[in-house]
Amino acid sequence: MASAFLLLLFAAGLGLAMLLVKARSAIQLSEPILLPGEGLSVVLPVGPGWKTLTEWTYEQDNSFALVATYSMRSGPPEEVRWQYKLTEPPLSPQAFLERIARQFSGPVSTIRTFEGPLTFAQIQLFSRAEGEQILLAAAVPQEGRILLLQLKSYSEHYDLPALFEQLAARVQFRPDPRRQVGRQLFEDLTSRLYPQWLDNLHQRAEIFLLSPVSGRPIGYSKTTAVKSEKDLAAAFEQEQVFRQNDFPQSLSRFESAQNLSEFLWTTARQTRRGPLQTQVRRLSDGSMQIEDSYRRQTVCWPAKEAVPEILLPLAARAMLNADESEAVLDVIASFGQVVPVLISRSEPKNKTNLPEQTEYAVKVQFLHHPDNYEEYYFDTEKNLLARLEAMPGQPARIWKAAGEADLRRFNPSFSKPDQIVLKQCPSEMFALQR
Repeated sequence: MASAFLLLLFAAGLGLAMLLVKARSAIQLSEPILLPGEGLSVVLPVGPGWKTLTEWTYEQDNSFALVATYSMRSGPPEEVRWQYKLTEPPLSPQAFLERIARQFSGPVSTIRTFEGPLTFAQIQLFSRAEGEQILLAAAVPQEGRILLLQLKSYSEHYDLPALFEQLAARVQFRPDPRRQVGRQLFEDLTSRLYPQWLDNLHQRAEIFLLSPVSGRPIGYSKTTAVKSEKDLAAAFEQEQVFRQNDFPQSLSRFESAQNLSEFLWTTARQTRRGPLQTQVRRLSDGSMQIEDSYRRQTVCWPAKEAVPEILLPLAARAMLNADESEAVLDVIASFGQVVPVLISRSEPKNKTNLPEQTEYAVKVQFLHHPDNYEEYYFDTEKNLLARLEAMPGQPARIWKAAGEADLRRFNPSFSKPDQIVLKQCPSEMFALQR
């Protein structure tokens, strides 16, 4: 009788433990959350205690992040974090986690593999912080992109490996076909449009006047061909000067190989706080190296088809010849950040503030912020006539093509700052490798 009672008590305890395990692992998950332009969607935990984001946010390290946190009455918040890294070297998921493990100060588990819609490598890190558990998992949806999942817990609210498997099993990735159109734009840009534009630039400078959507011009941009100092195939300089002190005066010098496999892009800005300079170098091995006035240095690996922002008008021009009406590619900003953009061809909707010859329109939507976009306007010969510029929290502005005579009439109201001087990069590590 006593043995039967003990057996019953053991069975009840085992059943209760199984129920607790089920309760810990039965977490409600969100609907798929899409990352625009990448063909990727993931899910996050939702429900009581969870604070969950429903949109990806862009971070300054060239990545998009998506986070859910769980808060209890006591103790630090627990976290589930997806990160989609845009500019990583070509590593396998295992090699990526091994690199992280070598930098971690505490014990680490062996790396395991999870086969789902994507192949994940996973590893557990045992922090020296009391009770902290970390699970990291990485997958490579396509070359140069890393999908990283980090689970952090300070309690037994949920089982890390079980939650990881639920999340990893719900990942969806289908390469966005508009990326292939973007690659075609890049090919057209490098093989045809860039050489043509440089030839025209040697004949005459390219000048645009900047105005609010309505009102008199407040600045100008002038681009001229120059001789390369780095034995590269092409070089040009672009100066931008404004009436208002709120906008920094700038001078950029861009030297490149004909196919953009290598380039040196130096931008000097005169701001209220003084002169600042950034140098962005693309090397033949695929890496990109950035150094600023404070000698801060970073290295990243953009996609081969990433377009320097200073050449974005040519990508818009290439869209006029594309077979499809939309394309997605990456853009490199003058500070070195990499941002995906959606380029779409359309009819001009409102010609009120546009040149009369306007026939075509191309919109470039920066995918890191819905209020950051540009629109390019072309005539029947596909010459660029104007560019509308929209930035978060600022009124829209428009650049209109102009000539030397327009600039001479306009220029006397400016005192061009002589502090804008392009300097040599202070570090030898950024010498172009040949």
